[in-house]
Amino acid sequence: MTHIAISAASLSKWINGEILLTNFGGSVHLVGTDTRTLPENSCYFALLGERNDGHDFVDEAIRRGAKIVVVQRGNRPDWTRWADSGVDIVSVDDTTAGLGMLAKHWRRQWGGHAVVITGSNGKTTTKEYTAAALETSGDVLRTPGNWNNHIGLPLTIFGLQQQRYAVLEIGTNAPGEIATLADIAQPNVAILTNVAPAHLLGLGSIDGVATEKGALFRALPKDGTAIVNLDDPYVVKVAGDVAVHKITYGTVPHADIRILGVESPTLGNLVIHLSIAGKSITQQLNGLGVHLAHNAAAAVGAAMALGMDPEVAFCGIQHAQPAGHRLTLRHTIQGVHIIDDCYNANPGSMAASLAALANLPIGGRRIAVLGDMLELGETSPILHRQLGAAVQKARVDVLVAVGQFANDVLDGAKAAGFTGRGYVVATNADALFITDDLKPGDCLFVKGSRGIALEKVVDAALRGIG
Repeated sequence: MTHIAISAASLSKWINGEILLTNFGGSVHLVGTDTRTLPENSCYFALLGERNDGHDFVDEAIRRGAKIVVVQRGNRPDWTRWADSGVDIVSVDDTTAGLGMLAKHWRRQWGGHAVVITGSNGKTTTKEYTAAALETSGDVLRTPGNWNNHIGLPLTIFGLQQQRYAVLEIGTNAPGEIATLADIAQPNVAILTNVAPAHLLGLGSIDGVATEKGALFRALPKDGTAIVNLDDPYVVKVAGDVAVHKITYGTVPHADIRILGVESPTLGNLVIHLSIAGKSITQQLNGLGVHLAHNAAAAVGAAMALGMDPEVAFCGIQHAQPAGHRLTLRHTIQGVHIIDDCYNANPGSMAASLAALANLPIGGRRIAVLGDMLELGETSPILHRQLGAAVQKARVDVLVAVGQFANDVLDGAKAAGFTGRGYVVATNADALFITDDLKPGDCLFVKGSRGIALEKVVDAALRGIG
């Protein structure tokens, strides 16, 4: 497990590139795509993005110390102007694909064990739990933040050096992306947390989601291990299509890791009870929602797949750091509780989070600010009306629905018997008024898709301004 030496000659072989210019002739060990953070003596990939073209920043990359530059055929600038710049230039058909090809080679050369995680909900929490469990046995590299796409995954992999384990999160919103990312990540252990209606605009239906997510299990080698959620029939189905070792978890009696129960003795604390091979083990975790037991069980399963003692792994999970804007419990100096879950939303995650809200010991009102769930296609109206019904079950006292489908949410809530105060607003700025109405003991629950940016409501509540 060492640094990989990248020269223009070796790089061109690994990514099917063509050497256009050789002025450097040496090797580098670092890779970057953003000139703002590009390290010296590195390889710069000029990526074509939706907003920016990396080729426009090649000069800046060279000024910052890039020694090898990868450009895209057909989009490259006149490379001859860099003839005296002291850099090597390599061209490829697609720089983003080339970045992935280099990452795949890097992953192979690293040679450690990779746990790769996908699913409609709970990916990031499961990633953090799994990393914390594995850290009891060795060094771990984990996906930072939300680097789970065709750019973030390679950039994460380039950080692999002496670590024993990698815990990698991958996501999708279009067919074929999981297969591509899994090919780069090369999992030894794969976790598919669940399958739910998400990204339907690109994946078409929940069956399409299952097929897409199931590509992670299909990417496992013959000696790999699938961690299977027996409480999700879609996960069970796609797992049945692969002939690999399986470790199962869930509430059903025949699960390898059985979830016996979850308690919440105080606000923000959980006690999770598992049974493994007839032995009961218990661990206290910080967090909200009984669904976290499934995330914890999956993490324990991954650790078991890599030969770890499950009790030690379960204990290690308590040290996991919570991911930002994901059921994060916060408090104002005025005594208002805030549940910040505004990172993203789909029907499954909304249901789980609202169930958590319903079960919290709250002395004041439950106030929900709910933004649109995006990328649901033609099913959006009905799924937002179903969200409204979940609001009623969560015993919400005040509802602020935000976005294009806000009326559907409020209509669904009223149809289910909601009699509290309900508001329909267009944008996050329009929802700020609710922060002026907060009283000590109230619980403000905030959740919506990333595009709605409801963190502005959370920030306003914490500052005490509307």
